Amino acid sequence: MSLTIQIQSLLISFIFGLCFSYLIRLQYKYLFYSKIYVKIGLSFLLSIDSFLLYFLVLRLVNNGIFHYYFIIMLILGYIFGYKLTKLYKIL
Repeated sequence: MSLTIQIQSLLISFIFGLCFSYLIRLQYKYLFYSKIYVKIGLSFLLSIDSFLLYFLVLRLVNNGIFHYYFIIMLILGYIFGYKLTKLYKIL
C-alpha cells in the first residue's frame, strides 16, 4: 500500500471516529425516551450500520485492507470528538 493511500485511510479513520462519537452522543440523548426493545434495536442498528459503512468507505479508499493503526486512529478520533462535543456542548 502506498504512503498516500495510507495517509488517506488514516484521515478517513480519524474523521469516522469523530462522526461515530457524534452519533453515539446523539443516540444517547434519545435512549432515555424510549422502551427497552427500542433501545436495544437502535443500539444494534447503529453499531452494525456504522461499522459496515466504515468498511465500505475503507474498501473504496484502499480496497479493504485493514491495519491495526486504522483502529488506533478510529479510537483517537472518537476520543477527540467526545472531548470536542463535551467542551463546546454541541449536544
